[in-house]
Amino acid sequence: PGRYYCKFGFTSVHATFLSPASVACRAPAYRFGHVIVEVSSNNVDWSNSKQKFLYGQTLSLSSLVPSTGRVFGGTRVQVYGSNYLPSEPVSCKFGANVSPGTVVGTNLVTCVSPGVTSGGRVSLELAQNGVDFSTSGMAFLYRDLFIDEFYPGAGPMAGGTQVQIRGSGFLNLLSLRCRFDMTVVVATWVSDQEIWCTSPPGVEAEVDLEVSNNNIDFTTQGSKFEYQVNTTIIKLVPSTGSTHGSTFVTITGTNFVNSTALRCRFGLVTTSVTEFRTPTELVCASAPASTGTVSVEVSNNNRDFTASGVSFVYVEPPTVHALLPSSGPTGGNTIVTAVGDKFINTSDLSCRFGEGASPAVWVSVSLITCRSRFSRAGLTSLEVSNNGQDFTTSDVQFLYYEDAQITVIEPSSGPAYSGGTVVLVTGRGFRNTGGLACRFGGLIVP
Repeated sequence: PGRYYCKFGFTSVHATFLSPASVACRAPAYRFGHVIVEVSSNNVDWSNSKQKFLYGQTLSLSSLVPSTGRVFGGTRVQVYGSNYLPSEPVSCKFGANVSPGTVVGTNLVTCVSPGVTSGGRVSLELAQNGVDFSTSGMAFLYRDLFIDEFYPGAGPMAGGTQVQIRGSGFLNLLSLRCRFDMTVVVATWVSDQEIWCTSPPGVEAEVDLEVSNNNIDFTTQGSKFEYQVNTTIIKLVPSTGSTHGSTFVTITGTNFVNSTALRCRFGLVTTSVTEFRTPTELVCASAPASTGTVSVEVSNNNRDFTASGVSFVYVEPPTVHALLPSSGPTGGNTIVTAVGDKFINTSDLSCRFGEGASPAVWVSVSLITCRSRFSRAGLTSLEVSNNGQDFTTSDVQFLYYEDAQITVIEPSSGPAYSGGTVVLVTGRGFRNTGGLACRFGGLIVP
């Protein structure tokens, strides 16, 4: 075939013969607007089809929202720029993949990202004729993200739990988000393997926890976060303890959860739970501290603690220096005065003779009285506790001896009023001590 020509308006250019039904022409430079395109085989006699060709302004892209999406595609991207023609179709090219877009206005086009085989950064350009794509250099990042683990896995319904999420693919973007059920919250980026999110308020239930780099495409792993009923503390027994710590405190409250994350906190010091009894009762050992009052709180997840403000008082441990008397019969009921220091007037003030404890009567910070218990003969230590649990280790000895018993008295009579009769008392259990005495009726004599 001979040479062919195309004419754009009044400007002719050479054409390339492709087939009896088509030729290819390269449009010459021209101002914005429509022109008539005709074809000729001799550059003299032109067709009269009056087909129009539109010279549009160069497409300019300024920003992408979002600028990242999933590897398998489907992300709806808003492409902001200028010179978009609402009357013309638009093509979006992600790297080498071209897909149709939608012109929303002269400054906005939406594109849906196609799937790719692997993550990475590609250019995103637009064309409104399917051929002449923009050259703005806009980059779109394909990146998948995953949750491997998160802690804690539960939190109170009030929200506010700081959740640490570990995984992969996290991007340091303003659009980084977490979603608890249907509520989306801002995430804090730590690294590409770690982010933190604060749980919003929720209802008692397990909900999906998902993450997103672009606030559009969230993971679909179905990771579960549990909202738990808020925990409270009602009372402590005992409510005082030694500064040495290790006081076993029974805590009564509500909604305790038996888990490895269950913790107590004395002031600022967190301790493990010694015993979980019921959802309303547990036992914790106090931490060492200086004298004073601290609040005791409980957490079901080792992160969100109650704010009940129930007080625990740290006191210096008492000491025992001496006992008056320091001995008594095995039958018990001897009133013993313990001389010492730092005795506190509490309902739990106790004495312990060997293994058995009994209530004590407070006299002063240095004096209390105790009633001895029944025991076998021999020495035993008497210890004191201000809270019925933390006893002294002073090791002051109290001697139990066999009860004295009288079998015969000789003589068995003597003159009235004047007295003076020397009476020989025979029996058992007598002890040669400075306190040895006889009692005639209500009269005591050495």
